[in-house]
Amino acid sequence: MNSTCSRHHRLGSDHDLVIRPSGSSRSHVMTHASLVQLLRLSLSRAAVALTILVFGTSAHAQVQSRDFVLQSLPGEHANLYFISLPDVPSFEDRANSSQDDPCDLSATTPDGVINVDDAICAMWGGGEREAQVGTFQVATVDPETCRWMERKLVRIGSLAYRSGPAFDLIAGIGYAVQVPYDPRIGVTEHRFTLSGPCEPGFTGRDLGALCPDAAAITTLLHVPYDTTLDDSVDIYCGLDWDVGGGVVDCDDGIYELAGHYIMQRYVNAIPAFQYSNITGFAGDALLPQPPFDLSPGESALLTLEPGASPRFYASRPDGIVCP
Repeated sequence: MNSTCSRHHRLGSDHDLVIRPSGSSRSHVMTHASLVQLLRLSLSRAAVALTILVFGTSAHAQVQSRDFVLQSLPGEHANLYFISLPDVPSFEDRANSSQDDPCDLSATTPDGVINVDDAICAMWGGGEREAQVGTFQVATVDPETCRWMERKLVRIGSLAYRSGPAFDLIAGIGYAVQVPYDPRIGVTEHRFTLSGPCEPGFTGRDLGALCPDAAAITTLLHVPYDTTLDDSVDIYCGLDWDVGGGVVDCDDGIYELAGHYIMQRYVNAIPAFQYSNITGFAGDALLPQPPFDLSPGESALLTLEPGASPRFYASRPDGIVCP
């Protein structure tokens, strides 16, 4: 009997899931200018909306798999999507990073190296050359330096160019994807499936070892497709946290009752950031904002301010991989 790496916690079943806005308030909204400053991504001032649909697991035996649809639509929105790859990403060699247009193999062959360009060429336009128009950008935080890395490919008519380093794909970290709306091109749609073996599964990450000399640390947390964590406070405090009057009893999770932590996700349908802060107060953890749910295929943007000393990030507290 085939087993899958589907995640049923809180989602309930493998029925189609559409990411829609959840409860929010003005305190959850980050301005477009703050987004540019926070992520250091070269966002256009053009008005953009991005609709993200995540469908039910399309998994085979011992395979993690998710189907995605990204649409860039006009509107006064930033278009940002925090994404997690499978624990073991599987991309074909389908790019040549030495070219201005790495996805164009009409007169050359793949370069024999699997990197971010191969991921972009698989996701952009669903891997169909005719649909690879406009701009597709992928960024992440280098776990060694805690600095942003971004790779952008652009194709508009006969113009094609690339910017940023063609960085290697790193397992166990999150990625930020942007698909800007361009009025010269109109709405674009990008349908793709991300899949890879369940094992060896993601075993966690030592956040305490991240760039110890940095004043503040930002990282994108990998959220496995079969995680047993439900929401942002589960990441902070583990599965058995209790809350009363905004004070959380944290027995597990990454929070060590010291320093200030900020976790964020972007909900394209609102559109706005949602964030969940936590800080130490008299031996307890004070939670000013409500938690936000985790969705399969997402990643979470985490900022650790000075004084933070996080515990080990275990995305599967029960230790079960590929149930």
